[in-house]
Amino acid sequence: MQDSFKFAGALYVFWRLHNHWSEGRNWLQRILHQPARQTVTRERARALNALVLLSAEQADLKQARRLAEQNLELARELREPHILARAHHARGIVFWKQKDFTAAHESCEMAAQLFRGLGNRPALAASLQSLGRIAMNQNKLDLAQGYLDQSEAIFHEFSNTIELNAVLSDLGLLAYLRNEYPAARSYLERSLKHFRAAGNNSGIEMSLNRLGDVARCEDNYAEAERLYNECLAVYGGSGDQDEIASLLHNLGYVASRGGDQDEALRLFRQALSLQQELDNQAGVAECLSGIASVLAQQGHFDCAARLFGAAEAMREAADVVLWPANRMEYERSLALLRNSMEENDLKTAWTLGQRQPVGQSIQEAFGVNEVYKI
Repeated sequence: MQDSFKFAGALYVFWRLHNHWSEGRNWLQRILHQPARQTVTRERARALNALVLLSAEQADLKQARRLAEQNLELARELREPHILARAHHARGIVFWKQKDFTAAHESCEMAAQLFRGLGNRPALAASLQSLGRIAMNQNKLDLAQGYLDQSEAIFHEFSNTIELNAVLSDLGLLAYLRNEYPAARSYLERSLKHFRAAGNNSGIEMSLNRLGDVARCEDNYAEAERLYNECLAVYGGSGDQDEIASLLHNLGYVASRGGDQDEALRLFRQALSLQQELDNQAGVAECLSGIASVLAQQGHFDCAARLFGAAEAMREAADVVLWPANRMEYERSLALLRNSMEENDLKTAWTLGQRQPVGQSIQEAFGVNEVYKI
């Protein structure tokens, strides 16, 4: 029985690196749900922690959150600092995936403090990397730089190549957020090369998606399309609905810039359906903006302005900001609206969108008289 738990915990790294998330979750759920295995043990905590992380990777966030709370409760029962630190870190990752960045920071900071006190520097580096990612989502770029630099130094100290490559990719993302596109591409291409050599699918897809965003900012939409489609093929095998929705959204802008507004609308609506299922309000807002940009191109200016207003209200409520590639598309569409509408008409439609219920905005995004099917 205990051997099964040890085996499950040890396999987590393999499942994560090779995107066998569904296989890992099914295996862990089977052994954790058997009554004979309900004893509170270190091995059970390790297996439960792995299940939390795999559920978060696949954006099954309701289950991940429930399991994260169980995991933390179990860790407190065991009263072992290492187990408690891992539970706080896993919980922080779930909060991060849920876009609750304040709670994510608190949990990962607690984990970092515990790992620092225990002298577990590799685990500390992982927590610092998570804190760096959270800070980027909060648009605290200098703080993110500090966390990531510390994380990189520790991973380099321990020759942890896989995690070091992930930090390189994160540093590429940070450069992208600072609009430093050549530096971003350099970091991301290096990380992608190393991830390919290691056969690390999760690293490959992460770097491909980020390189696609950089390509869009450099107005290289053909390269962006290639990168996004390669990334989508990898994600399609993993079942990470959150990232699949993001890629469909990104491909919507590629199609729109290529002049195929019908295809762009289809992709944005498909992404919107997935984001609704995930209850990702920030993702829903991104998709509403994408649909609004297509409607503006098609001359439906009032509707586009309402949807942009609705998306802005949702972003403010979720406390998220537009990242460079999406901000570029937003500013381009906003310029079109300003050139096509009277100022008072634009303001009126925008304000109406900000105030109308989210469900009404989503219905409008799918088309008032249209039943959309994926």
